[in-house]
Amino acid sequence: MKKIIVFLGALVIIIMVIFYYSESNIVNMHTENQKNISNVAKDIREIAFDNLSQYQKDKVLGTWRDSKLTEVKLSLNMVMFSDESYIGKEVYLVDFPGKDKTMLHNNIIVFISMDNYKFIGYGLVD
Repeated sequence: MKKIIVFLGALVIIIMVIFYYSESNIVNMHTENQKNISNVAKDIREIAFDNLSQYQKDKVLGTWRDSKLTEVKLSLNMVMFSDESYIGKEVYLVDFPGKDKTMLHNNIIVFISMDNYKFIGYGLVD
């Protein structure tokens, strides 16, 4: 009977150790994924900002870090571009806030491809 109790106790300890290390690995992987997403977002927003003219950059409130990154399905009425192959595909939309608050729509919108981070075009603002 003592052997069974010792065996079960050791088994419980082993299971707890395995659970602890697997749980900490999951947390570490989640944290690492969040860092990678943040780095990708930063890079995409910076790529979009680099595609603005100096005139447009001067109209942006803050820097590229103040922009918002979202994923959207691109439609024809959303963008001015020359490559229509992105219509219907998921792309990144980078929204830069504008300095001029007297205008109703003063943001500058840039679309970037998800596959190669290529500049697609500027967003149309109502």
